[in-house]
Amino acid sequence: MSAVSTSVRLHVTRSGLGSPLVFTHGVGASCATWDAQAARFSKDHTVVAWDLRGHGRSERPDGEAYGRDDVLADLDDVLVTLDPAGGPPVLVGHSLGGYLSLAYVLTRDTPVRALVLLATGPGYRDPAARAKWNAMITRADSGLGIPAHVAHIGTQHDALVMDGLTSVAMPTLLLVGEKDRRYEAGVSYMERKMPHARAVTIVGAGHNLQETHPDEVDQAIEEFLAELA
Repeated sequence: MSAVSTSVRLHVTRSGLGSPLVFTHGVGASCATWDAQAARFSKDHTVVAWDLRGHGRSERPDGEAYGRDDVLADLDDVLVTLDPAGGPPVLVGHSLGGYLSLAYVLTRDTPVRALVLLATGPGYRDPAARAKWNAMITRADSGLGIPAHVAHIGTQHDALVMDGLTSVAMPTLLLVGEKDRRYEAGVSYMERKMPHARAVTIVGAGHNLQETHPDEVDQAIEEFLAELA
C-alpha cells in the first residue's frame, strides 16, 4: 500500500496483528531489507516497513535536496496510520534509519515504546567531522544508485542526536556487526551515554546484519521485546 504524505507519496508495507514495530531502512536501501524480520515478527506484531522518500517505491520528487526534517515529517505520516489500540510503537532502524529514529524521539512528543537500532551512529559534534561525513555521503550517490539530492538525506548539520543521547529514556537495543568497524565505536558510545541502552554484537556480521545474519538479529530482537512485556 502507499500512504499519502503532505508532500511525498510513500510506499508502506504492513503485515500481522499486535503491538506495532515500525522499520526504517538506511540510505540507498528500501523496505525490502527487512523482509526476514517482517516474516518473523508479523506472527505476533503489526509490522510496518516503509521506503524513505526517493527510495524504493516511494515518490522521488525533484528539486531541493532532501533533509532530516523532511523525513521526520514523513515518519509522522507513517505513525499516524497506526491503530492506537496497539499501543506505542517500537521503532526499528538500520544505519540512517536508526539515526532518524533517534532524531524522531528527540524532536517529537509521539509516544514510542522502545528503540532497536542496527549499525547506527550518533552523528558528530565536531563541525569538521560532520563536513567530512557530508562530503562522503554526497560523493556516494552513484554507488548507492540514487541521485545526489536523494543521497543528501544522510547528511548532518548539527549535533542533535549526539547531544540528546542522555535524554533518550526508553529501552534501547543496539545491534552491531562484529566486522562493522565504522559503527562499532559509535554503538559503544551510545551504550555508555543512553540510560537504558544495551549493545549486542552479532558475530561474523558486517553492516547489513539484518540481511546477512537474520536469525541472530531476530533472536536478539525477540529477547529484547520479551523483556518489554
